Amino acid sequence: MTCVRKPSRHNVLSVESIDECAFCGRTWVPGVVRRTREHVWSEWIRKQAGQLPNESWHGSLGLVGHADGSYSDAPLRVIRNKRSVLNQVTREVCKNCNWTLGRTLEEPVKPLFIALAQAAQSGDPLTIAHGDASTLARWAEKMAITNELASGASERVATTAMGQAILAGQTIRGSVVWAARHPADYMLLTALAQPAIGASALPVPGEIERRAAITAITYHYLTLLVFIPGPGLGLLPPSPLFVSLDRWATIWPVAGDAEFAPTLTVNGRELERTLTDYSNWLLSPPGLRNIRPAMLPPTVIQRN
Repeated sequence: MTCVRKPSRHNVLSVESIDECAFCGRTWVPGVVRRTREHVWSEWIRKQAGQLPNESWHGSLGLVGHADGSYSDAPLRVIRNKRSVLNQVTREVCKNCNWTLGRTLEEPVKPLFIALAQAAQSGDPLTIAHGDASTLARWAEKMAITNELASGASERVATTAMGQAILAGQTIRGSVVWAARHPADYMLLTALAQPAIGASALPVPGEIERRAAITAITYHYLTLLVFIPGPGLGLLPPSPLFVSLDRWATIWPVAGDAEFAPTLTVNGRELERTLTDYSNWLLSPPGLRNIRPAMLPPTVIQRN
């Protein structure tokens, strides 16, 4: 069983380099198609986020499969860094795409995201026009892709075709974006889960595993939750039980305007459970419902 990622907060590691830009798909050519520093957290957020601690950490968990069909938790591994979460970057985006995304996506999304974040803090309902909801979804998907690239994940769920769709002004096919508000300020964090998903409710011997990326983007009182199905999943939607609709509002896809007015807040424990409770995920095998604790203690690594 390939390791399934659980939440990774303030990721600062880099996934193994790829030979092409993650958005346009052009191969790296010195002086022509050049790597650049693409921030996971958009630079304009620096002016909005307020004072943040000059520290970040990356934590990863996972699952280990056993011959008897059971699973156990992989040991927790934490890396602490003396740098801000706003410095999290990937170098798998070319200079042209960095500039294009900044002009065509980052600028339009700023007032929309700020309005959504303010509504989350105040608790006031917010109606988001259909076109604006699409822009918010594209931005959240773009951030989910860059976060996966910078997360240290050994495998990618997002494909270059998904990046190309975002560049073309489209959302990722089959993706879902929800939003929730919190009862307290959770500052800034990102979390990534990469569940392995089968094509049937029960495991089938020899079946090829498919993956999804589930990314939480938390900004103070607001979290955007992004579900991206990997290749082979088709348009299978997440289970209706994946999120509670009295706590999470669907931002995308929507037939008309998106309504952000959840009646209940999502606290830190509930947010963590949303990403780590495997029984909530689409078509999770029954074996994932009885997970044994890790056999080894957590490992903590300090880096400057």
